[in-house]
Amino acid sequence: MKDFKRVKRFDIPIYCGVVYFCKTRVAWKEVRKHFKLPPPPARAQGCTSSIERGMDMIYVVYVGNGKYSTLAHEMTHVALDVFNDVGIEIVKGESNEYFTYFLETLMNMAGRL
Repeated sequence: MKDFKRVKRFDIPIYCGVVYFCKTRVAWKEVRKHFKLPPPPARAQGCTSSIERGMDMIYVVYVGNGKYSTLAHEMTHVALDVFNDVGIEIVKGESNEYFTYFLETLMNMAGRL
């Protein structure tokens, strides 16, 4: 997996995959160019993309406004995508603790904005 200078990269525990976390538009453009991703909507303050490369799953997260609410929003997309990719169903009306703990782990791995 590629490393980028301005991008935090971390492996997803248990479920496998890699997250590239971009905090700036410059970092996002670098990653977007490398993975040939389409640009986000003009006013987007955050964006998430999932990429399948062979057996590897890559999740690219951009949070451009520095808000934890945006980080939580984008990491929720990652968690839902990971669960979908590995076949774990979110069940309406149940506690889904595995999802909430996984989201907490992703937030902690992303760290400070």
